[in-house]
Amino acid sequence: MEESTMEHALREHFHRFLEAGAYCTPPGRAACALENARTLARFREMEEEGLVRLRQEEERESYFDVYGKPDSKREEEGITSQIEREGCWIIISEYLDEATDTWQWADSIGMCIYPNPLDPFQNEYLPGLMRAACEQAARAQLTFITG
Repeated sequence: MEESTMEHALREHFHRFLEAGAYCTPPGRAACALENARTLARFREMEEEGLVRLRQEEERESYFDVYGKPDSKREEEGITSQIEREGCWIIISEYLDEATDTWQWADSIGMCIYPNPLDPFQNEYLPGLMRAACEQAARAQLTFITG
């Protein structure tokens, strides 16, 4: 039996989440990776339909104002260098409210310092943000349809 596009994507996402680890730690690593893979596949489908999206904005607050300065100068220089290289971002997940045709906030996380902050295999917060957008979009769609 031939594998569907969705099954193929799920399998690939699952293996990448297993490899990336992130918050998927034993003993529930496989279950977590599978949940993240399903979320990513669902998000991508809804994104193609124009119902959900992720955005990144430059963080307005200072990393050190929020977390304080590290104990060592070397660690502070390392963080500063990483921020200069990769930036410090707020990631926002949104869903389309079809009743008003406007984008609505679903969830967000700040102080993201990653080479690619919108890559769910690098930024372990993204599956949760994606899940929130999908859930809110589904609720908004149901409300729009049922009035």
